[in-house]
Amino acid sequence: MTNIDEFVSALSSQPPKGGENAAALRLAIGLAMGVAGAVVFLVLFDAFYGSGAQAIDFDTPVWKIAYSLALAFSALVVTLQFASPETRTSRRHLLAFAPVMMMAMIAMTELFTSPPETWLRLMFGYGVTSCVTTIFIISPPIFAGMFWAFRRFAATDYKTAGAAIGALSGAMAGALYAAVSGEASACFVFLWYSVSVAATALAGALAGPRFLRW
Repeated sequence: MTNIDEFVSALSSQPPKGGENAAALRLAIGLAMGVAGAVVFLVLFDAFYGSGAQAIDFDTPVWKIAYSLALAFSALVVTLQFASPETRTSRRHLLAFAPVMMMAMIAMTELFTSPPETWLRLMFGYGVTSCVTTIFIISPPIFAGMFWAFRRFAATDYKTAGAAIGALSGAMAGALYAAVSGEASACFVFLWYSVSVAATALAGALAGPRFLRW
């Protein structure tokens, strides 16, 4: 066994420096800082370019935010798994797509129980570009916070870890946008929130090898 193999094995057999509690605290701090930064980005982006955001509406459907948070939780679970070396993708990681499948069923039910003339409105709403652009624009602070936290860990699958971080960032940004967006169609949320999270996951996969390497 080479020295690199011995080093990786040693890392995988013990928790990150400072213990598991310190690792969890670092992740929590990184995520909290990232979300705070995303809120600032959302306010600034709306002020200068008009993101379509409104004041927080407490009557907004809870499931809009719940979908994004469910995606974020799934991505966080995968992210934590890939914080350790020698973690490989497996069929169990397909469970991360459970929120997407559930939302797809809700969207299809909404679509097929609505008049055909309303389908385009349900799918495209009034702000597809605003939705996708805003989520992508406000996600970088969350990226930065999570990449900062991960620099202390021993991830070796940089692309997958980066993709998970990207999905987490996009999903959290989606939850923020959902709180201020007027779109309430399940079809719209399923299509365009999912597309936005996929885009940030792709960005994370591209950025992972550069920013997670240790």
